[in-house]
Amino acid sequence: TQVASTDPNTLDDYEEGNWTLVLTASTTPPDSVTYGANLQNGTYTKIGRLVYFEGIIGLTAFTLGSGAGDLLISGLPFATRANEGSVQRVQVTVWLENVDLSTGTMYVTGQLHSGDTKLGFQEIKDNASIAAIPITAISSSSGIRVAGSYIV
Repeated sequence: TQVASTDPNTLDDYEEGNWTLVLTASTTPPDSVTYGANLQNGTYTKIGRLVYFEGIIGLTAFTLGSGAGDLLISGLPFATRANEGSVQRVQVTVWLENVDLSTGTMYVTGQLHSGDTKLGFQEIKDNASIAAIPITAISSSSGIRVAGSYIV
């Protein structure tokens, strides 16, 4: 039996698992968001410091308290590496269904804050402006699918 620490060709930091996407808002404390979902699951693979993740949440009901804050998905399986600046841009593919985006939105990207487990979303518009997607863009028929990777 090989001992991982003695053989550089042996993978000694590998993990697979599941995580649950949780819909929330960026306010402090988080705005009250209650929802029902018929899909709400994700998977991950961690190899060394790299985490690949994917997940989906499909809403069947949605109620928002005061309506403040930006849309966030929390519950990622590992916190991003801290002290890498305030934001870690991540390679994320985002699919949104029935989410009210601004006029002129060309695409959506994701970001993780340093040392955190929450994924935020930004709209990149045709005039090159960037804006966070507000939690008010979500409805009871919204769906969000994400896939990407980040460094821990």
